[in-house]
Amino acid sequence: MRPRFTRRMVIALAAVTIPCPLGSAAPTTTVVFVCEHGVAKSLIAAEVFNRMARARGSAAVGVSRGVTPEARVPDGVREGLAREGIDVSGFVPRRLGADDVRGATRIVLIGAQADLAGRSAGVERWDDVSAVSENYARAHADIVAHVDDLLTRMGR
Repeated sequence: MRPRFTRRMVIALAAVTIPCPLGSAAPTTTVVFVCEHGVAKSLIAAEVFNRMARARGSAAVGVSRGVTPEARVPDGVREGLAREGIDVSGFVPRRLGADDVRGATRIVLIGAQADLAGRSAGVERWDDVSAVSENYARAHADIVAHVDDLLTRMGR
């Protein structure tokens, strides 16, 4: 009997970087996007990143985390992503944790302050992203521009 994975399990597995034995394939490149509540800017960034990375043939994975996670995704974010064909109805916000900090290839702080346990390499800030609650389209455009630049700098 094949194991059955729930959406929550798949999302959790996507956040894990697993080293490959004896240099077989490269480990997963994981970018952790962090915003205050983990349900707006970081979620949009992770979803845009994943879509753009796949389109470029990259296996890099983006995940969303919050400093103080909200319980659910705001309607405006859910509806905005749905217009792009992205369903986040099963998304469960998660707090940024020590495992995220240790396992990330890169951490992107989007208008948030977070304890990164002394880590400075592979960390960047996007403090110029518009407020999603004020103008979803402008915030989305800001995030797309940053993600495109990030993927280019990563060689993806």
